[in-house]
Amino acid sequence: MVGGGGQRFVFCMAVALAAPLRADLKIRIKDTFGSLTTTRIEYYKSPVQRTDTDRGGYTIIDSLNRRTITVDPTRREYSIYSFGVAVQPEKVDQTIVFDIETRDTGEQRRAFGHTARHILTTERRHTEYRDQPPSDTQETVTDGWYLDIPGPYASRTAVVLFATIDMHRGDRPSAPSIKTNGQRPRGLPIWEKDQHRLTEVIDLSEAPLDPTLFKPPAGFRQVDQVHPTPIAAGSWSEWFSLSWQRLLDWLGGII
Repeated sequence: MVGGGGQRFVFCMAVALAAPLRADLKIRIKDTFGSLTTTRIEYYKSPVQRTDTDRGGYTIIDSLNRRTITVDPTRREYSIYSFGVAVQPEKVDQTIVFDIETRDTGEQRRAFGHTARHILTTERRHTEYRDQPPSDTQETVTDGWYLDIPGPYASRTAVVLFATIDMHRGDRPSAPSIKTNGQRPRGLPIWEKDQHRLTEVIDLSEAPLDPTLFKPPAGFRQVDQVHPTPIAAGSWSEWFSLSWQRLLDWLGGII
């Protein structure tokens, strides 16, 4: 169930996917989890995007054709996964409640030739059950800077929404309830930090990109993949992009 502010949040998230880019983008990103640091490169050329991991593989998200292409250069193979429309269960035993509050501090600075805005996001979530008391409330505060370049970027809050909902799938079907206070962060996240993770853009280019970057390389063999699970292979950055697409699919099913 999504009502009031939740519907507005869902609508804005879906519109973000179709937001036109001002230019092609190539972004190098560093992720830090405690003592672990990984890097990835993201390419954007509407309506497709690509994420290269530091392990050599990459994933292409084709939003127009609703599919993901995963490429393994080592094996010279690629697989294609097409997304369907997510369907909510008829019987719901638990409701995951999200309360998202955002505050624009009013601070601005120049970065990569653009204006960046400073936004704080507080996300509180708990689970309400039909036959037992609700869970404790968990709170996460994200400190972020967002560049004035529109596009389908996966902010930390969006991915956490998907991950939390996906984690609760199973024997007890769940539904989300999303309440928002304030305007969600818009634009390219160039720096986001919470209690566990720091993500920062370390390089950005707006030069035109070769369209072949978003296609399987010539001579590679297509292989079947029942269901893509990049996270099982230990690649957080591949899972990050896939989570974003799955979240949009889920949101599209309840607008």
